[in-house]
Amino acid sequence: MADRRETVSAERYLGGLAMLIYQACRPYLTWMLLSAFVVGVLVYLLVPRAAPIYGTETRVQLGVVDGGALISVDAGADKINSPEFQRLVVDAVEAKDARSIQLITDSLYARPVGGNMIEVRVRAPTEQMVRQALQTVPRLLEERQKNLREQALAGVNGQLAAIDILLAGLSNIEGQLSDLAKASAADASPSLGAAPLLDLLLKIQQEQSTARLKKIDLGTRLGLQKTYPTRLSEENIKVSLVAGPGRPLRSAVLAAGVALLAFMLFAVILGQRTPG
Repeated sequence: MADRRETVSAERYLGGLAMLIYQACRPYLTWMLLSAFVVGVLVYLLVPRAAPIYGTETRVQLGVVDGGALISVDAGADKINSPEFQRLVVDAVEAKDARSIQLITDSLYARPVGGNMIEVRVRAPTEQMVRQALQTVPRLLEERQKNLREQALAGVNGQLAAIDILLAGLSNIEGQLSDLAKASAADASPSLGAAPLLDLLLKIQQEQSTARLKKIDLGTRLGLQKTYPTRLSEENIKVSLVAGPGRPLRSAVLAAGVALLAFMLFAVILGQRTPG
C-alpha cells in the first residue's frame, strides 16, 4: 500500500508541475513558439553548409603476361598504400588545395582480395577527382611493372621470332626439294634417290606443321585472355556522396528546442515573481 501511495503522489506532483508550467507559459505561448521557430530558421540559414565528400570502392586487376602475374597482390597493395604512390595520385588529379590533398591521401587504401584482385578505396571533394584517382592507380602500377612486362614479353616474342625464322628456312628447303622431286619425276629413268627425296620433303612439311601449331599456341598465350595490363575490374565507376552537402537541419531543430525550453523556464520564473 505504501508503494501505491508513493506512486500516486509522484503522479500528482508531475501533473501539478505540468499544470504550473502550462499556466505560466500560456500567456506567452504564441510568442515562445514563434521565437523558437525564428531561432531554428536563423541557425539553419547561417550555419555554413557541410562540404561534400564523394567516395567509392572498386577492384583493380593486376596485369599478367602469358597467364602469370608480374607482381603479387600483396606487393601491389603495399605500393598503393605507400606515401610516394599517394603523392603521385594527388599530382595526377591536380589537387591544389590542402583539403583535397589530405582527403585523398588519408582515404586512399588498398587491400588484396584474392586471385590477382586488389580492392581500392578513395574519397575526394568531387566525383571527377574520385574517378581520376581510381583511373590513375592502375596506370601507375602498370608503369612500375614496365620492365617486368617487357622482359616477359621479350621471351615470348623471341620464341615467335625464332619460329618465323625456322618457318622461312623450312619453306626455302621445301621449295628446293619440291623442284628436285619434280625434276626427278620428269626424268624418263627416275633415279633411285627419288624416294628418299620425297620422304625428306614429307618430314619438312611435318616440321612446318609443328612450327605453325607452336606459333598459334604462343599467339594464344599473348592473347587478351592470358596477357593484359593492370586495369580496373569495372569500367563504369559508381561514385556516391559520402558526406554533405546540406543545411544543418539537426542543429536547427536542436537550437529551436533549446530556445523553447529557455523561454519556458523564463516564463515559469516570471510567473513565480509576478504577484497574484
